[in-house]
Amino acid sequence: MSDKVLLDTNLWVYLYSKDPIDKCEKVNSLLLDHIESLIISTQILGELYNVLLKKKFRTQVQAQEIISELVAGFDISEITAIQVIEAVKINARYEYTYAPIATLTF
Repeated sequence: MSDKVLLDTNLWVYLYSKDPIDKCEKVNSLLLDHIESLIISTQILGELYNVLLKKKFRTQVQAQEIISELVAGFDISEITAIQVIEAVKINARYEYTYAPIATLTF
């Protein structure tokens, strides 16, 4: 079994906002190096869509197209209630940020 790689939402934002360009290029290189093992969670899809619109990096149509392309191109991992509980425990123990958002439907 090969390991799966889950890129943080911020990395996807750098890729699609192209700002700053050096981070965009680094993420693009990372993506190309690990394309076969990448997965995306439903939470990341929702966060990415929200940031692309909120920060005005893309129009609504463009953001929807990006999300559709990601869904078509990668395995999607749905966030379960058990995973949310584990994330909350990690947050409490290590003080990592955890901010779930509502699931988006198109």
